[in-house]
Amino acid sequence: MGILLGVLTALTWGGSDFLARFATERMGTLRTLLYMQFIGFILLTLALPWLGGWATSPMVPAGSPGPGES
Repeated sequence: MGILLGVLTALTWGGSDFLARFATERMGTLRTLLYMQFIGFILLTLALPWLGGWATSPMVPAGSPGPGES
């Protein structure tokens, strides 16, 4: 499983670098960086409560069981 996740990570990381190259040519470096960071922040913020992070988030009450716990 670890090897599969490593390969998947390498492919997505490389793919994002490839797409970022075209975005920087089109919009400029600073604007591309701003959009990438903003979109990453939003996606991570939405995913963290379900991934077990930010246990004190308003979406996940403190003390509630995490994923796989009863």
